[in-house]
Amino acid sequence: ALGRLGEKARDATPQLVALLHRGEDRDIALTTLEQVQVNSVPHLLEALAMPDRSAKMYACNRLASLGGGARDALDALKKQQDSGESEDLRRAARRAVRAIEQAKR
Repeated sequence: ALGRLGEKARDATPQLVALLHRGEDRDIALTTLEQVQVNSVPHLLEALAMPDRSAKMYACNRLASLGGGARDALDALKKQQDSGESEDLRRAARRAVRAIEQAKR
């Protein structure tokens, strides 16, 4: 229901990110976050720091879409791209780094 509200539901971002910590609520929280199109870099960094792969993928993809607006996420994304995580997650982090760095120019 929140997802259908789009930007109006952005106020619920902190609660939705908190739900990512709970396995039983993670899928619905991710779906809603995707629909809301979160622009809060601190909340996306929180998702990137979670152990759950799907939360990290979401954060990488959303940070990439923010481009230069996600400059504060570069260090965390660079750590992620050099991590021992799955190749697709490292690739998503590399894409985000490229998108942010290209937007900075």
